[in-house]
This record gives sequence, C-alpha cells and structure tokens, in this order.
Amino acid sequence: MSQEKRNLRELKKSARALGILTEGLSREMVEYEIEKKNRGKSPERKRHNVGKQLGIKGSHGTVVAVQLGRKLCAKKQFRKNRSNQNIKNEIQLQREAAAAGVSPRIIEYNLNSKYIIMQRLCKNLWDVLRK
Repeated sequence: MSQEKRNLRELKKSARALGILTEGLSREMVEYEIEKKNRGKSPERKRHNVGKQLGIKGSHGTVVAVQLGRKLCAKKQFRKNRSNQNIKNEIQLQREAAAAGVSPRIIEYNLNSKYIIMQRLCKNLWDVLRK
C-alpha cells in the first residue's frame, strides 16, 4: 500500500514504530518525519517557509513568521533542551486561553522538532497593553 493511500492512523502507527512522536502532527508532517527518518536527513520539500523573527529571543525559544500554504502564521521554536512534557503543558494552556479568546489558536505542533505553529497576531501583547 502506498504512503498516499494509507490513512492517518496507519501512518502514525508506522511512525511510532520508527520511534517518531506523532502527537499533534498533521498527515503531511507525519509523512515528512517518516521520510526524514528513512533518508537520515531532512527531505527536500518543506512544509512551511520561515520568514523573519518576531520580537526578541526568549528564555524558552524564538518566534518567527512562517507561511503555511497561503496563511501567515507564527512558529515558536523551543530550545532543544526543553522537555516534551513542558511543551505539552504550554500547548494545553494555550489551547485553553485560545478557547477563551485571549491567545492565538494552535494550528500544529511537533514534539520531535520542538515547535508550535499558531495563528499570527496583528499586534503583540505590548502594543495591546500600551493602548
């Protein structure tokens, strides 16, 4: 069965057998991670195009602008030493805040590469507080 024909559940099962964390990954990212693992390096194609840095580098990582298809988003890239459990906690808190309308919605996250892709805001918190 070709990789395109497999459903997401089977794809994630194959990825977990290769030691890939699949929680929060879209179909495209699961395929990307499997391809990366099988080739031993990053595949030629990229899921998103990285733009300029947004704000300043923080203690937990950096936020950059990314283009995901036609959408402009923000990508929070965590430091490599950040634990997956801490990232999961942050994702859960941000989802709750987004449901209350006070935080950007999470579009995708990847615990293997340690990042979160979220809606991009037109203003940052500092701009909102200054008004």
